[in-house]
Amino acid sequence: MRRRWAAWLAIVITVATALVFLAFGVHVALGGAWERRTVVAMTLRTLVWAGIAAIAWRRSAANAPVAREH
Repeated sequence: MRRRWAAWLAIVITVATALVFLAFGVHVALGGAWERRTVVAMTLRTLVWAGIAAIAWRRSAANAPVAREH
């Protein structure tokens, strides 16, 4: 559990970024102003954090102690 917190933090950042992206989508759907570069940036940001979270989770799971059967 040495760096499990980093995986959880990356997951929280990913979810928060996705929620902001969703809120932005609602803003656009309601007729709000938007630019293509904002959509591209939010997509890239969400994908990058999802990748970081996935890698961090796999590495922390690989380093987790294995439960022994008695």
